[in-house]
This record gives sequence, C-alpha cells and structure tokens, in this order.
Amino acid sequence: MAQGIRHGPSPSMRCPVVRTAGTDNDTAGTWGLGKEPFVSGAWKASIVLLVRVWFSTVTRASRRPPPVSRDVIVDAAIRVLDRDGPHPSMEAFAVEAGITKPRLYRQFTDKGDLYAAIGARFADSAFAATGTDLTLLLQPPDAAIDHALTDYAVGILAHPNVFRFLTQTSANREGSAGQYDLASAVSGRFAQRARAVADSIPLDAEGIEYLARAIVGVMIVLTDLWLSEAEPDPGEFVSRVHELLWGMIDAFLRGRGIVADPVVPIFVTLAALTRRRAKSEAPTPQD
Repeated sequence: MAQGIRHGPSPSMRCPVVRTAGTDNDTAGTWGLGKEPFVSGAWKASIVLLVRVWFSTVTRASRRPPPVSRDVIVDAAIRVLDRDGPHPSMEAFAVEAGITKPRLYRQFTDKGDLYAAIGARFADSAFAATGTDLTLLLQPPDAAIDHALTDYAVGILAHPNVFRFLTQTSANREGSAGQYDLASAVSGRFAQRARAVADSIPLDAEGIEYLARAIVGVMIVLTDLWLSEAEPDPGEFVSRVHELLWGMIDAFLRGRGIVADPVVPIFVTLAALTRRRAKSEAPTPQD
C-alpha cells in the first residue's frame, strides 16, 4: 500500500529551536504546540552570547569619553606645572586631562607642539598686560610701563612654574632633547605689535625687531632673577625693571630724532614733532 502524503514540513525543515515539554507528538514538538515550549541548549547559548555582545557594545559606547580639545590639555598641563613643578612628564599631563598618552598625541604632534601651545598661552597673558595699541599711545610712557609691568608680575606670580618650565632646557624630559625658544616666540609677537604702533604714528620702525628682542630678553632674565628671591615682590620688580625698559625705548626713539618726555603721552610728543617738522619744511616766503 502506497504511503500517503505527509502533511507539514519534512524532517529536514523542522525548526530545531522550540519543542514542547512533556509530549511525544511530533507535530506539536516541531511547531511548539501543546505545553510550555523551551529553547534548546545550543540556541540558548547563542542568544545569550548575542545579548552579551550587544550589551558590551552599548556599554562601551556610553562610557566612551568625550573629545578632549587642545585647550583642555593645556589647562591640565598648567595645573600640573603649578602643582608639581617645572619638570613634569607627558604622562602626568595626560592623567590630569583624564586621557591616555596616545589620545594626547592625537591633539599634539609631539611634545614641542604642546610646549608651543603652553608658550602661546603664556604670551597671550603677557601681551594682555600691555593693554591695547591705543592705550600705549594715550598714556605717558611712565604710566604705561608701570601698568604693564605690574600686571605682568602679578601674572607671573600666579604661575611661576609655567615660566620656569618654558625657559628651561628640556634635554632631560623623558630623554628627549629640545628647547622651546620663549624669547624668540615672544619677541616676534612683540615686534609685530611695536611695528603696528609705529606705523600708525607714523614712526620709522627700522630695527624695531632688535628693540623687541632686547626688551624680551631683559624681561626673561630679570624675571628669572626675581623669582629666585625668597618672597618675590611685584612692586620691587616694577621699580627695578622700569628704568631699564624705558632706557631702551628712549634710546630707540632718540636714534630717530625723537626726544620723549616719560610723563607726556607719546601721541602728544609726536604731534609736536610733526608740527615742528612741517614748519621747518614749509617754503620760505619770497621778498
């Protein structure tokens, strides 16, 4: 007698996942009909593994630290310098910023790049102390120099180790040679500022780069000497450095035929000089 056609899927097509507990009914066992189904061991392990992978991925994504900017790292480096002194490690900078060294080097190409960023922050603070170009012209030289030196000294005392860090050789820092040239970096910016002021007057700015480098060099050396004192006093620093700074500026101006009074605003001195020059160059009336 020929066998009848079997209804339902063939044995090779039966779902291996769900079976019915406590029944021998093949159809019910195949399609999960009848009593409470259960998941076979192999599939149960696979599901558990997938859940664990998903959970791990979501957890890692939620715990991924936010991006850290260059400014945040520079802020952290300054805190380390203030706290630990002028001989830190890159590892200490990274830990303070809450990142690893590899992440730090994603923001900075090398240590020199980070040192330059710290130096730029220092230079920004130093230039902020000098005021605007207009302030330099409207104030008498004595007052302008005193104001700039006072703000500079207060800023240095807030972060003395940052100054020491930038002015010391880095040959022993993690075995890498090199030095951040603070004098060159700051004097370049100072020369641009001085040239802009000179051009607005107008004043012959030839050689102003030498004046800028001389002023910055003197400031760095005297700041280092001042910080070596047991209790550096801003007032003493201003009084000792003021005369030297004005002496260099006055010599530069005299070399261009300008005799400036330190208690008279520069623009007044230059206006009087311009009138005298115009008068001397005016044509003489013919008899």
